[in-house]
Amino acid sequence: MNKPGFVYLSVLALVYFLCTSDLYGQNAYTKLCLQAVSFEESGKFEEAVASYCEAINLKPEEWTGYNYRANVYIHLLKYNEAIADLSKAISLSPQTLALYAARAACFEAQGIYDRAIDDYSMALSKGANSGRDTYLTYFE
Repeated sequence: MNKPGFVYLSVLALVYFLCTSDLYGQNAYTKLCLQAVSFEESGKFEEAVASYCEAINLKPEEWTGYNYRANVYIHLLKYNEAIADLSKAISLSPQTLALYAARAACFEAQGIYDRAIDDYSMALSKGANSGRDTYLTYFE
């Protein structure tokens, strides 16, 4: 797996979130996520996890925090934690296909191929060819 691709996707997802979200009442959440991204970019992954944990505590219903924290866990090779966060994110936003692909990559990294195939298949079947390149970047 290409670890810089995870940071890129994390930043891309955060930019998308900031551009499409109503920020009323989310200032603290947004600031914590931006702080975490800054920590990620400078290689301070444990600090990034801490910032994402604070953000998630503020808005536990927001799937993006779990996704971002999962990306950091992947950098730290903490696949079980990443899978738990991605599973929570999927429960909150089952239509977000990149989450299935990211979780599949974690299962694959652990050698749990049947679960990886299930998630890859889910992402591909729901998305057909639409946006396919976006979530396949997890595998490069």
